[in-house]
Order: sequence, then C-alpha cells, then structure tokens
Amino acid sequence: MSRDILFRLLATIVIVILIFALHRFITVGPRPEQPALADPPLLFAHRGGAGLWPENTLLAFEHAAQLGVDVLELDVHLTADDELVVIHDATVDRTTDGRGRVREMTVAQLQTLDAGYRFTSDDGAHPYRGQGVTIPTLAEVLTTFPNHRINIEIKDDDRRAAERLAEIIDAFAAQDRVIVVSFHDEPLTYFRKLQHRVATAAGPGETRTFFILSKLHLWRFHRAHADAYQVPTNKGRARFDDAFFIAHAHKLNQQVHFWTINDPEEMRRLLALGADGIMTDRPDLGMDLFREMGWKQ
Repeated sequence: MSRDILFRLLATIVIVILIFALHRFITVGPRPEQPALADPPLLFAHRGGAGLWPENTLLAFEHAAQLGVDVLELDVHLTADDELVVIHDATVDRTTDGRGRVREMTVAQLQTLDAGYRFTSDDGAHPYRGQGVTIPTLAEVLTTFPNHRINIEIKDDDRRAAERLAEIIDAFAAQDRVIVVSFHDEPLTYFRKLQHRVATAAGPGETRTFFILSKLHLWRFHRAHADAYQVPTNKGRARFDDAFFIAHAHKLNQQVHFWTINDPEEMRRLLALGADGIMTDRPDLGMDLFREMGWKQ
C-alpha cells in the first residue's frame, strides 16, 4: 500500500470519527425532568424496609409510608395467571411457608402463603407468623398507596412482564409516580417503548457504558435513555461512589441512587458526594439522618 493511499485511508477514518463525535455532541442532551424523581435526595424503603418488617408486603410498605420515606421500592414477578405480584425471588421458599416457583402459581395460590413466616427479629423471634401477612399484587400496592412514589424492579427476563407492567401503570394512571428498573436489558428496553413518559433507571449495559465513558471523561457522548443509575457503591473493581461519576450523570440530568445502604455514616458519605437517593433496609435510620441533615421534618 502506497503512502498516499494509507494517508487518505487514515484521513477518512479521522473525518468519520470527527463527524460522529460532532453529531453526538450536537444531538446528545440532558434527560427531561421527571415528577417521580423530584426533590432529591430521595429515601427509598428497600423492599419496604426488609430489616424491620417482612419484605415486599403491604405491612412493610404501610410502616415505611408512616415513617415518611420518599419512595417505596419493590420487585415484581409474573404469575401463572399473568398477574404481577410483589416478591423478590423467583421462588417463594425464602420468604414464605411454601415452596415453588412464582411463575408456576396463581395469585390465589400465592396468597394462601404466609409472607411473614420467615421474618426473624433481632431476638430470634418470628413476630409476624400467622398474622395474615400475604404476598400482594402490584395492583394492590398501587391501590393502597395512591399518593406514594413506587420504584418497581422487573425481575423476569421476559417481555410479557414489561407488557403487564405497562398495562397496570396505564390502568392506575401512575406514569408520574413510578420508577422502573430491571437487571435485564431486553424487558427494560421494551418497557420504554410502551411507556416513554415513565422514569426508568439504567440497566446493566447502559450503566457499564456510561461508567466507562465517565472514566474517560467522554460522558458528553453518551446518549442517555435512563433517568437514573441505581447502583451499589462498587462492583468488582468498578467504584460507583465516585464524585466524577455522579457529577457526569448530573450533567445529563440523571440521578444516582445507591443500594443497599444500612449504615447511617455510609449514607452520610454518599450524600456528601452528591448521591440523589439512598435505598435502605433500615428506613428508620435513614429518616433520622435525613432529618439531621435538614431534608426531612
């Protein structure tokens, strides 16, 4: 290959890269404001406050709401009769007195189980056994808490779960008070096509891409589809509790929420870095800290 041809090839590559970079620079912009994410920093009751009450139950959500948290966080799975129920695991074994896969049971079958059976208090007691605590449907949560913001994680790697969630949100006109996230990119992407107005948090692929671009200080070339990143402080070598990561997200009007933070001093550290939300199993401790820092009455 002659030097002239090589020079032209390299020049073409550089021009293409520059055009791509210029296009991204011009067309990439911040995310729109989302009512569900208003007035940060936000305190999320993780699974309703799993360190205090049986997780993902109406009982837990009621107590968390009474404390004054900003957002009730929960997980949803599809049932055999095509409903969404609020439970973290794919099986009922860990949190109830039953056994089996959620997807293979109907709502009626699931709601015969004792969702308070496995909860253990600090003294080793089981205070919620036999107290009528059941697995709620998502519709029941939205009905019971019509004025609360709800953070919903799609647990099924299934487009049907995204469809049912979109249908339920429509039925309750809940677009402005829910935040949707999933560790599965496909149902999350599909949900956004069905409900483009609803606030969503980034899936793993989006988070990884933005993290790399942030490290390279190329964040302005990221085309943001999510309104927030919901992340641990670290995953392997990747540290998300980084002031640059948070600041770069803010440039695109994206929030950063950390899970699952149960130590008040760790909450304080993250909030000082600019975190927009704290997800905790101990919303009582979170409320105490938020009051101390002037964000709650």
